[in-house]
Amino acid sequence: MSLLWPEGLPLTVECAGDATPLRLRLQGGWHTVAVVSARWRVRQGWWRAGYWREYVTVATHGRLLLTLARDLPAGTWRLVYLHD
Repeated sequence: MSLLWPEGLPLTVECAGDATPLRLRLQGGWHTVAVVSARWRVRQGWWRAGYWREYVTVATHGRLLLTLARDLPAGTWRLVYLHD
């Protein structure tokens, strides 16, 4: 069953210099990223208090497929989707 968190769950992510996720902390354990399968940016509501995010879909060595969101101004990460 896929799970969606529209506001995202706060997540600790270690990244390469270009902000590509290398590993993430989820449910008390570290998961190493095996593949980044998609990466895109969304900017909404720039004329008001909107958001500017980068979304990244990753597969981990533990066979998790996740979509993460990084708040670009703040640099914080959130888990937004756990794929089946």
